Amino acid sequence: IQADILYKQGQAFEGQRMWNESVAIYKRALELMPHEDYYLLFLGRAQLELARQTQDAVLRQNLLNQALTTLMEAQAQNPLNTDHTANLARLYRNWGELTAEAGERERLWQQSLAYYEKATRLSPNAAHLYNEWGLVHFMLADLYQRQGQAERAEEQWQLAQARYDRSLALDQEFAQTYLLLGDLRRTRGDMAGAAEAYRKALDLEPDQPQVWSALGYVYAQLGRLDDAIAANQQVLAYAPRDPSSHRNLALLYQQA
Repeated sequence: IQADILYKQGQAFEGQRMWNESVAIYKRALELMPHEDYYLLFLGRAQLELARQTQDAVLRQNLLNQALTTLMEAQAQNPLNTDHTANLARLYRNWGELTAEAGERERLWQQSLAYYEKATRLSPNAAHLYNEWGLVHFMLADLYQRQGQAERAEEQWQLAQARYDRSLALDQEFAQTYLLLGDLRRTRGDMAGAAEAYRKALDLEPDQPQVWSALGYVYAQLGRLDDAIAANQQVLAYAPRDPSSHRNLALLYQQA
């Protein structure tokens, strides 16, 4: 009971994004109940968030290694819990994003892909896991494209598409999937297809300023200036202080 009270206090700190405090509280809970894999799950997540926030490269590396150790222990204690495998996939995905060296970034993302494959074997009907899996393929495609490796980039884009297709087969009302599809199509130059996907995402969840902004961009690329203006006005309806949308509107009005 005492351990669970501490764990809930850690969650309260986490809700305020006070990650140092939540890490300390979760560790105290684990001192009382060292084999509670759920406490380990939240501790590892808090350690990852601390790593994402710090600007100190050495401290970041230490925190990422701590998070890896914590999440590996959680998985070892309850290997059939999909959350533990998925969290390892997320750790490697974020680790790659925080890494500057391209070869190391690729290695980390490949490790992330392997864990997403395991997670979807444990929970084959979890649409969000296929979306996350596809996102890593998308990021790898961008990495390869920047390196001039067109064939490898194309392969990763196709794999990302396959993961999103699987997600849609499981749940056609999941707005995130359409957002990811829109990003994929936009990157590949299919602006009309991207607009269609973003519109579907907004039909399902209209209060997404980032999707309205993306839709405004593709409308501008298609020469649909009035629609682009309307989309950016929608961004400001939800985020009135967003500077990018004010700048976009200034440019769009100038063009119109």
